[in-house]
Amino acid sequence: MRKKECERCKKSFSKIYRLRYIESLKKWVFMCEACLLEVKKDNEFYQYGGTWKG
Repeated sequence: MRKKECERCKKSFSKIYRLRYIESLKKWVFMCEACLLEVKKDNEFYQYGGTWKG
């Protein structure tokens, strides 16, 4: 099974989420579910880009 690293906590996961969450950061990043939930809370720049499954 393939894995990707979370942009925030740097751990590897086989299910990870693609998102943008900073206005000045135009690139998409991958985050685990725990980091995603922290980042999206009250964030007007949060944008979901899909789920990656290894």
